[in-house]
Amino acid sequence: MASVEVSGRIVKFMPKVEGESARGTWAKQEVIIESQGQVPKKLAVTIWQDKMQEFEKYREGDVIKLGVNLESREYNGKWYTDIRVWRVIDGNNAPAGGESEYNQDDNVTPPPAYKKYTPDNSQPNTNAQDMDDDLPF
Repeated sequence: MASVEVSGRIVKFMPKVEGESARGTWAKQEVIIESQGQVPKKLAVTIWQDKMQEFEKYREGDVIKLGVNLESREYNGKWYTDIRVWRVIDGNNAPAGGESEYNQDDNVTPPPAYKKYTPDNSQPNTNAQDMDDDLPF
């Protein structure tokens, strides 16, 4: 099994599912998490009964960071992937996928944006012939 970290905003809690097996009763619930990067992605993660209590304090819209195990299984020629939560790393303070962990409260100045150099603050040279002469080689 691969173990990875997933962070994002809780979009939806799906209904709890309960059942009986040879080992006894079981319960699980799926939670839809959405990353908040440039291209948000949704992911359905499964919480089993031993972790369900940890999720009772969270609501839709909360930001959370989770440790999950990935596993795929074949059934009748089709493959199914299970994303099982095994640990809640952080809630409401976790960076949502794609966001920087930079915290503005740290009193750290982020690096300045790139600014093209122009001699004497004049306009950049747009003449193609002159631009070839500026090459350092």
